[in-house]
Amino acid sequence: MGKYTIYQDIWVDQCIQDQLDKIVNIVLSKIDNVISIILSGSFGRGEGSVLIKENQVIPLKDYDILVVVKNKPNASIQEKIYENIYKSLNMKNAYSMPFLFQEFAVTIDYRRPKDLFYDNALNVLELKNSSFVLHGIDLRDKIDVTLNDISLYEGIEYLLRKFIGLTCLFDSNYLSGVIPKSARIPLIYESQKAYVEICTVLCLIGDIYDYSYVGRLSNLRKNYRNIFEQLSSEIPDLVDKIHRATEFKLKPDFSAVNDPIKLWFTVRHDLEKVVRYYLSRIYNFRIIDWLTASKDLERELAVNYVSSGTVRSLLHRYPKLNLPIIRKSLMFVYGVFRNIKYINKLRKIYNKIFFAPLSGSSQRPFNKLMCISPLVILSLNPDGSENKIYLNKARNALKKLMPIQDSDTTWNSVRKYFRDAEKLIEV
Repeated sequence: MGKYTIYQDIWVDQCIQDQLDKIVNIVLSKIDNVISIILSGSFGRGEGSVLIKENQVIPLKDYDILVVVKNKPNASIQEKIYENIYKSLNMKNAYSMPFLFQEFAVTIDYRRPKDLFYDNALNVLELKNSSFVLHGIDLRDKIDVTLNDISLYEGIEYLLRKFIGLTCLFDSNYLSGVIPKSARIPLIYESQKAYVEICTVLCLIGDIYDYSYVGRLSNLRKNYRNIFEQLSSEIPDLVDKIHRATEFKLKPDFSAVNDPIKLWFTVRHDLEKVVRYYLSRIYNFRIIDWLTASKDLERELAVNYVSSGTVRSLLHRYPKLNLPIIRKSLMFVYGVFRNIKYINKLRKIYNKIFFAPLSGSSQRPFNKLMCISPLVILSLNPDGSENKIYLNKARNALKKLMPIQDSDTTWNSVRKYFRDAEKLIEV
């Protein structure tokens, strides 16, 4: 196993190291108070995805980088850093794409030392145990988090993010059988990655988590039928699908996937079953129909899911505050704050004040998008027919996230609104 990938090849590691060195140097040239730069994510755990062709090592997906600073740089400096990085790497700027992870992306998070816990507990735990310090002081031993700190409620974001990614990368015109080469690679990758994330969430539920993809797969294979009896009866071959996806994630071979459309619909089907199972087991929330479930899910998240790093850090320091009524109150305040920030962002883009994000729910905009995602992705059938009831409900919900003028409720139209909203919220 190499340093950044499973390839035991010094040349592969060196190519990646050269790219990371360029990123570090650009960050240091623009910020003079950097304390530490840390690589996390799959490359940080030595399981990054790369393509090797024509004497090139091409990273897939993203470099997850944490820059620990005394003072966070302003937005213009951050944008300039990204601009210089993509230019230096001779890559398209992922932030100019319709969907951020449509191309390879460098994602940089800036935090002060006291804010290292300001993320979901699993990301913080992996930062602590599965990462590389690229520059500066190693602060990872200052991170006070263990597996016991991970709330199983956090798993819903991992699953619904896959709904979002799969939706943003699929065009109903692909059902004609023609997929542009530029779209084929991200579509296959996102579909396979969905199975890998399913494995992550199931391992958390079953208390069999491992820091590596290979370790998680091994643990799930040994325990799937015993721990997940109901799910294994519904998807008996799930572990085999996760096995193939994990092998693909570690050594991508896009030529091995003959039918990306079939793969996408198969993943969607299995992911929806896993989401239902997860919500029933962890949230005690049973889905009868997604028409009502999407709104009910918002209410469940308001009570149980702490999506704010600030609130999570507060509850971690003062466990006695971790009561449903206090969590809900804190998240209400946080949600209002995030919606006001989002409204201000929309004002700058559309040159008018758009109050709709504050109507109906105080959930942060991304939570609302997660709850809309099942309606969009499940509204398209393999034969090209569409569930107009789902699409109309999704469009009406999206109107509370961004200005929508026309009344078009076709899959591609609603999907475009959905993708635009995702970019407005995330970038």
